[in-house]
Amino acid sequence: MNSDGEVSTTRPGPSAPRRFARWHAGLSAADKFGLYGVLCAVLPLLIAGVTWLGQSVAPPSPVAMLVEEVVDACSTEWLLTPKGRYLAAGFQGGDDRQLARWQRDGLSVHKDAMTVEVSLRGNADNAVEIRDLSLNVTHRGKPVAGTPPRVMGCGGPESPERMVVDLDTLPVGHDIPVSYLQRSPHQRAARKAATEYGGERITLPRQVTTDTFYRFELIARTQRFDSEWTATITWWDGEEVHHDRIDNSGRAFRVSAGTGAQAGAGSGTGSG
Repeated sequence: MNSDGEVSTTRPGPSAPRRFARWHAGLSAADKFGLYGVLCAVLPLLIAGVTWLGQSVAPPSPVAMLVEEVVDACSTEWLLTPKGRYLAAGFQGGDDRQLARWQRDGLSVHKDAMTVEVSLRGNADNAVEIRDLSLNVTHRGKPVAGTPPRVMGCGGPESPERMVVDLDTLPVGHDIPVSYLQRSPHQRAARKAATEYGGERITLPRQVTTDTFYRFELIARTQRFDSEWTATITWWDGEEVHHDRIDNSGRAFRVSAGTGAQAGAGSGTGSG
């Protein structure tokens, strides 16, 4: 209805897709072939431009890092929580995915010690220098009241470098560098255990390129607590220093002392 009270007879025009369809239908065969040729020439450029824009906004990291928690039944000891006791007889038969799922669901937890394998590879034209490594105990509580599953003897491969860390002596909520852990008197027993495991001690700094990689193991031990922890890799790309967290897919790693641990061992701060 217009301003004079009369009903408007004006109808809305065709939509943009309909107008394009009509325009396309009116083209000659030669014009259509020309249009398709332009589109075929421009489309790859548009795709390349979008890809370049995405890479410029979020370029790949110069260091590729792979973190793997050792979850097989042979290389680590376990505790079955009260709700996971039914797994006792068949625990060793579980594959890595099942063991990881049982742990994630709270049916099991690492007992006394756990191992995390870290592999670093250069991902840029220039060499990247791995400068430091630190560990952080994020939580400490009473040991888990659990029972060990039935596991027969078995063995596994050795890694070239490793470090054993006694979590019980570390302060909660602080990053402790590997350089200090390797000389701290509170980690003397851990260093002795590392020699019994075999392999070499972690040596930093270390350069990695696209043709080389650096692999090491972290073995975190506890005799008194239920402990959660993470680690941090510090590396330099030639211009800036970066820090990458080592964790269990976004969560802290977890290991608990066995049922023979000291009762009522609260949340002490430790001393490194």
